[in-house]
Amino acid sequence: MNEKRGIVTVATGKYYCWLAQNLAMSYRLFTDRKYPLCAITDKDGEKRLKRYFDRVVVLEKPSYTFLDKIAVYENSPYEETLFIDADMDVTDDFGFMLDELYENGSEISCIASYREITDTNRPEHFGNAAIEHFHLKRCLAFNGGVYYFKKSRRGDEFFRLIYDDLIPNYHRYEMKVFRDGQMADEPLIGLAMAVQDMKPFSTDRDVMKLIQDMKTVKWDMKNRTTRLVWYSKEVHPIMLHYGTHNTRHKKYVYYNAIVRCRYHHVTALLPFYLTYREIRLAFLHLSRKEDRKALKSWILGHFTKEHFAHRLDQLKRLFKRA
Repeated sequence: MNEKRGIVTVATGKYYCWLAQNLAMSYRLFTDRKYPLCAITDKDGEKRLKRYFDRVVVLEKPSYTFLDKIAVYENSPYEETLFIDADMDVTDDFGFMLDELYENGSEISCIASYREITDTNRPEHFGNAAIEHFHLKRCLAFNGGVYYFKKSRRGDEFFRLIYDDLIPNYHRYEMKVFRDGQMADEPLIGLAMAVQDMKPFSTDRDVMKLIQDMKTVKWDMKNRTTRLVWYSKEVHPIMLHYGTHNTRHKKYVYYNAIVRCRYHHVTALLPFYLTYREIRLAFLHLSRKEDRKALKSWILGHFTKEHFAHRLDQLKRLFKRA
């Protein structure tokens, strides 16, 4: 393993720790170039994640917001970091990204494209105040599921701009807010990249797509292929970015049940929020007997006396159909 380069995710809170486990297992199963994996988490997450990751970095004072992602640059143990959101699955090898980013001399990057700012094409993540203050002519269109950071002088300047200027003036620059008015990583990274004219990562392959409709997702693990509809177009990304809300969908539960069974980890706890009704719907959604058996083995391996004992009898009756 090349310890100078690594893959990092952030998982603060029980729910995101469970997602990070799924990400780590899919990465190890479906990626050929095995760069080391690191999780940045809270004190409770250290115990949950150390068996899945090569390194675990514990935040003393996590914010439990998107700003924990901004702190990846200073908390990553690697000289070159490819950050991946925890609510993602890796479906094929993507190690080429780190190789190409290094060869291109990138220091800060993301999967994005620049667009000229016009009266009809306005930035998604910030408003006129930022455009006028920084005299911007173009902006980035992107989703913040994947970032690349290289520790360098320019990288230090990039994050100094974020911490010293953009965060204190977040609302004055009319940057987009998420989840109850919180600051988010995408407006900060996107504006800073535009201001400093950073080069985005560009490739002919569909590296990562944010899923809009779970019904269109089809993941063939055996052949390492995926299919989904993205803005009415069929695409085949090598990383599936679910978005937190989609990780509650029965398809996510099913796909990661199969991943866990393949990876032979059946002792981790089921996510605390998952209800018996949701499990039943996921189970009944499956038509093939072998798929039901795979889900059954995963579910029963995750239920413990202290967590879902009152549902075990119902589950056993349900699983008799397998």
